[in-house]
Amino acid sequence: MPSKSQTSRLNGAKSRGPITAAGRARSSQNALKHGLCSQALVLPSEDPSDFDALLAAYLNHLTPTGPVELDLVHEMVAAKWRLDRIARIETQLFTEAIDHFEEHSDDPISPDQSLADAFERLASRGSLTALHRMESRLTRSYSRALRALLQLQRDRNKPPSTPSGDENEICKNEPTSAPTDPTPMTGYLNAPNAFQPPPLETTANAPARRSP
Repeated sequence: MPSKSQTSRLNGAKSRGPITAAGRARSSQNALKHGLCSQALVLPSEDPSDFDALLAAYLNHLTPTGPVELDLVHEMVAAKWRLDRIARIETQLFTEAIDHFEEHSDDPISPDQSLADAFERLASRGSLTALHRMESRLTRSYSRALRALLQLQRDRNKPPSTPSGDENEICKNEPTSAPTDPTPMTGYLNAPNAFQPPPLETTANAPARRSP
């Protein structure tokens, strides 16, 4: 008799997955939401529910279709999550540096002075440079994924092009036959006021010539 695990594997192999479009959409979103993405990105000090809420908000707003668009949304959310983390790290670094100067200063200093001293301390150690380099890289990644996603969605929603018709079709503004002269030469010559050339002289109508 097969064990429960063997039976589950057999049943899973026979399953064709969700049938309806809504079911497939939920399944793909659940796979993205609860897969390796959150496990790889969320640190022990961070709340996984915050990551799930961020991902759900992006999925609901951008409504990706298909695995490629889902991957792009995943990339955007991963970049956004790390950017928020960098902002928290920067805040914590400044807080610790400000506390250090205020504790070791013999004279009271203004908040602006303590902030400037903290900035100089962090800059000399390279901490801010490393954070800003990471921030720039993540911002570019977020922007590239967003542009690619919007382009895919524009192409997917673009209406099909309609045929322009026969390219050899004659333009309606052009004449379809050779123009006919409303007053041909014969009609012109027969007109009442038209110039009539003199008749040719013949022996029959020639005037009699006087002999010298």
